[in-house]
Amino acid sequence: MKWFFDLRIATKLILSFGAVLVLTAALGVSAIFSMARINEASTDLSANWMPSVLAAMSMRSDVSDLRRWELAHMLAAADSDMALNETRMTETQAKLKTDGDKYRTLISEPGEKELFERFLVLNDEFMRLHATMLSLSREMKKEEARALAVGPSAKVMADMMVALDKLVAINTDGGVRSSASADATYAGSRASLIGLLVGIVAVGMLLALWVARSVSRPLIEAVGVARQVAAGDLTAQVVVKSQDETGQLMQALKDMNASLQSLVGQVRSGTDTIATASSQ
Repeated sequence: MKWFFDLRIATKLILSFGAVLVLTAALGVSAIFSMARINEASTDLSANWMPSVLAAMSMRSDVSDLRRWELAHMLAAADSDMALNETRMTETQAKLKTDGDKYRTLISEPGEKELFERFLVLNDEFMRLHATMLSLSREMKKEEARALAVGPSAKVMADMMVALDKLVAINTDGGVRSSASADATYAGSRASLIGLLVGIVAVGMLLALWVARSVSRPLIEAVGVARQVAAGDLTAQVVVKSQDETGQLMQALKDMNASLQSLVGQVRSGTDTIATASSQ
């Protein structure tokens, strides 16, 4: 890695901090994508699966309520009581249609639409039988109405409940899968983020030590050479190991040491010449 040691100190620092910043940015981007995936799973759970389960359960409750008002109508003898139950049945039918329309917008799984269409066909048959039962009950043919209720109508209602239970199961399973996916995404993201964080800390420490070493060691050597020269020892061996500022400083010390050695040699030569001339 001599090319790195030959770079200027400012360039080394910029590259080192730049590497740490790039890794930090990678950590941030990874965290953002991980949060997006977790949010997607959470949104899918709250906006699709849970509303679908609630809508299907609400339809199931509507069918049960409708049957309850039917039985109450068949047991009623007074016109006012029958009228009250007819009002309740009309309201329940309207609610069942609203819940069905809401559920239709939430269909997302393969086969779910076909199952829902099956429920609608059964519901139409149930309503046809319901109208017949209501007419018989109004005509005070209570036994015939009850026979229809516990016979064909009960069978159709049981099939409707089976279809609704399957719809609830489909969406419950979807919610479980979405929750499991969110858990898996969290676990994987947590592990990757911890790994990136540890990597960033390790790389940052290595770069800091590398840059500090590349700067401090030549400076320590330069200080040693300067002290040796200051003490009058010009025999120091100066080795230039890089071309950055510290390398240039070592080269300058080497040139200075060579110049001082040359100067001392000249002074000694002159001194010897003067001494020889004086003795003569």
